[in-house]
Amino acid sequence: MNVRTIQTEEPRVEQWRLLSRFSYDPNISRFLTSRGTTVPTPSLTEYVAGCIRQAHAYFVASTGAPLDIQPLLLYYGVTNLLAGTGAMLAGQRLPVDSHGMALRRPPGGGNRIADLEIVPSTATGSGLNQFMKVFARSAGLYGGVPWTVGEIFGSVPDLKESFRECFPTGATFTLPVEVLRREGLVIERIALTEFTGGRDVVETLRRVPGFGESYIRPALPGGDYVILRRKVGAVELGSHSLGGSKWLHIAHEKQGHLVEPGQVILMLMGLFALGHLSRYFPEQWNPFVRADATGERILVERFLEIALRFIPNLVLNALFDERIQFVYPVSDSDRAKAPLTGDEIKSIVHQEVDDAIRKQTV
Repeated sequence: MNVRTIQTEEPRVEQWRLLSRFSYDPNISRFLTSRGTTVPTPSLTEYVAGCIRQAHAYFVASTGAPLDIQPLLLYYGVTNLLAGTGAMLAGQRLPVDSHGMALRRPPGGGNRIADLEIVPSTATGSGLNQFMKVFARSAGLYGGVPWTVGEIFGSVPDLKESFRECFPTGATFTLPVEVLRREGLVIERIALTEFTGGRDVVETLRRVPGFGESYIRPALPGGDYVILRRKVGAVELGSHSLGGSKWLHIAHEKQGHLVEPGQVILMLMGLFALGHLSRYFPEQWNPFVRADATGERILVERFLEIALRFIPNLVLNALFDERIQFVYPVSDSDRAKAPLTGDEIKSIVHQEVDDAIRKQTV
């Protein structure tokens, strides 16, 4: 996938500047026409524009909202954003008439946010299933099979350190990949410390969807890292975090099948759980906001921060079929301080040698 880097001091503002182009009918019509999937109609373009405008308004409102209502505002913002951009990508309005999820407390009670269960629905109008078809290229999740909020939190790369601090023994479903570039070679490796809790290296990597198609089966590690060797011509696997680092995703086992819905859907599910809890179970949410007794508040707040910043970015990636990375501007003085690459060193050496030869021949 092509990578486009955009320098900006305000990534949140810049990503919405790009998305807000699609709150105008001509831009929506051009996008739909370029894909050749449908003939733009006033009804469709107005629907898309309305969704984008409402999504932006919800996101702006959630930015300054207290934790009491922030999850609900952000969930509504994300559903509007996915509905509008999903219609653009599908070439038609998605047949959504419900959230496609239900929230339930775990059997036996407990007040931990992480133990709450999200139960997907297989109904035709399920928003979750419809959004999965567009943004995860999957037919949907297994109806009635629950996901815990803890599973969701443990599946977000940028949340991993906060998750480990809150739940030292909790299962995570992400593997950070170090990408090293040396003399034209690209080497990928994963630190053995990531395979904790009795996880077998080979078995864990087998649970990464598409791993066998993209990588050669890794040998048992003899050092501190598992070295990954990509197959010739294989597509790049995994995702990239907000900071640009690469991650592989471990699938969740549901009804004997491995399922990995992708970051957009996982964060949507997490936002639904927090939004629904704050709206319909204030007797649990209010004490959590006022005086958290579970130690999860920092984790929840960090999740909301990531969703606020990352979901619009992921939607832009889907719209333009490229990875858009927002970075802070780099001055010339900063570039001068950066270490030279191997190619730059070789170029300087060759230039010095050429100059020396030229002086001897004059």
